[in-house]
Amino acid sequence: MKKKLLGLIVAFAIVALAVGMSVAFPIYASAETGDITYLAPVYDAQGNVTFDNNGEVVMQTKTISEEAYTVVTKQTKVLGKNDSAAAPDENGEYWYVVNSTVASDNNGLTITGKVNLILCDGASASYRFDTISVTEGNELTIYGQENGTGILNCNTSNSSGAVGAGIGGDDVNPNAGKITINGGTVSARGLTNSGAGIGGGNGGNGGEITINGGMVTATVNGKHELVGLEINPEAVDPDDVEMLQDMVMAAVNEAMRTADNEAANNMSRLTGGMNLGGLF
Repeated sequence: MKKKLLGLIVAFAIVALAVGMSVAFPIYASAETGDITYLAPVYDAQGNVTFDNNGEVVMQTKTISEEAYTVVTKQTKVLGKNDSAAAPDENGEYWYVVNSTVASDNNGLTITGKVNLILCDGASASYRFDTISVTEGNELTIYGQENGTGILNCNTSNSSGAVGAGIGGDDVNPNAGKITINGGTVSARGLTNSGAGIGGGNGGNGGEITINGGMVTATVNGKHELVGLEINPEAVDPDDVEMLQDMVMAAVNEAMRTADNEAANNMSRLTGGMNLGGLF
């Protein structure tokens, strides 16, 4: 059981690092339209996520009608209350769907208010040269479908003066808002001056980050600073504190190793593979 939990920790820690991952985008033949189904966690009476006997989050299938959501396109720049093309639901929340291949080289996304984003299976949204801004006071919740193959990719490569997170705090307000990932495949890397992958921009706080299904998630920036740590209450056993300590150390150490590897790869690309010896 301990090895299984540690495996889950490592898998989910990598998602929220301040480095990116290589993602192969699938060919998407036709966009899903009409009413859209998605997977959402089951909550108990106290508003807590529920787990099955294997420690996995219990999911349920929900449906949103075509009239209740807005489709994300290459031209989309703002989601939420500042989007004049969208209308809130009865709870004041805004719903969006990625149902095709959206590749944007010119802009990222700005989240305003409470935004829900559904990643349809086989679809992808990629932002190469800017971030997904979720600053303090704003919320982004990401959902997937049954196969979890919908992709949100924010592996940015912006100017050297940029300090925003891949998903979270930006250059103007480095403090992150509330970010919840319930499904899909999410890959994020902070901008070149030490913004987190998911969380705070350089110097900002990490906000509130939840990745349902993981036990422990660590977020490390390019300065090797731990900028976010989410511990699922199900992982806390008062009779086995040593196990919790092991899980935290495993998540943080994996985050550090991945950050080191990414830094080495970036330096290798800059120097053309030359061995600089003791210059650094």
